[in-house]
Amino acid sequence: MRGWWAAVDYPTVVCVAFTGVTIVNSVMMVVGWDEPKEGAFAYVHLLSRLAIVTGVVALFFTDEIREWARHRGSAVAWFTRTLDHPVNGFSLLFTLTTATGCVAAIVISAVVEVAGGVRAYWALLTLAAVLAAVQGARRGLRR
Repeated sequence: MRGWWAAVDYPTVVCVAFTGVTIVNSVMMVVGWDEPKEGAFAYVHLLSRLAIVTGVVALFFTDEIREWARHRGSAVAWFTRTLDHPVNGFSLLFTLTTATGCVAAIVISAVVEVAGGVRAYWALLTLAAVLAAVQGARRGLRR
């Protein structure tokens, strides 16, 4: 990895790519350029996207992943270091929150019908806005 990519690691690249694709796709769903996914399928679709992004990044950065796995250090140190970078921290929080919400929605869908559609994509965009504001506020407080 060269340039900016040299400063980040495999999970961070996955989070940044997933966040970018998901935000662009959510905008497309909200404005009507793409058909919003309905019900539990919306959440399965998001988790499938995360799996695809993870696989694509793994294909292109196999050597870097091996190197990262050998020298990764503690998970807490990695998490804290990633959160300290505004874009990487935002992407990490967005990905973790989205994936957790999707798993919860899929589990709940076994008992109750879950909504998808445009509201789900508005929720993702709102989540992105809130996390961006929180990351900005954290950065401003440290100065």
